[in-house]
Amino acid sequence: MAKAVWDKHSIKAEVHRRGETMTSLAHKAGVTPNLCRVALMRPSPLGEAIIADFLGGDRSVLWPSRQIPSGSKRTPRGRGKSRQITTVRADESGVKDAQSVRTF
Repeated sequence: MAKAVWDKHSIKAEVHRRGETMTSLAHKAGVTPNLCRVALMRPSPLGEAIIADFLGGDRSVLWPSRQIPSGSKRTPRGRGKSRQITTVRADESGVKDAQSVRTF
């Protein structure tokens, strides 16, 4: 038996056949409305998981090319530098205190 090939059009068509839309799946999952639509175009682990759960399959079956081989590390996009965000908060007296938070 041949293995089923899933592309973005067949995934979207199957979701529609089952009476839902990408936006409605996202709403039911409590995430931003376009998250599942984005998952059709580019990697979005949460969006992929929502769609795969609805279709009763696994992410690795729907998007095999997006899966990382076991034991390898995913490197961040960009130049590899973390961003630094400075948050400012004021206490009761109005004195501001700056605090740096490093995000990755």
